[in-house]
Amino acid sequence: MQQAHILLVIIFSLSALLSVYMAAWAQLRSRQPGARDFFYLMICIALYSIGYAIEISRSDLHGILAAIRLEYVGLPF
Repeated sequence: MQQAHILLVIIFSLSALLSVYMAAWAQLRSRQPGARDFFYLMICIALYSIGYAIEISRSDLHGILAAIRLEYVGLPF
């Protein structure tokens, strides 16, 4: 069971890293239509992914609640 948690943390961390890369790519092409919207979308996805990775890696309630707060920054968008 512990290996499944580690695998999920790795997958969500890679997802966040890829989202940040895509946001940087969109920022470089900011003159294209929709690039700014795509940039903000990727940043919100990265925040949610890293928040969820932190949430499932923590075992204490305080750490889980802090990670959920980070998730809810990116969730509505």
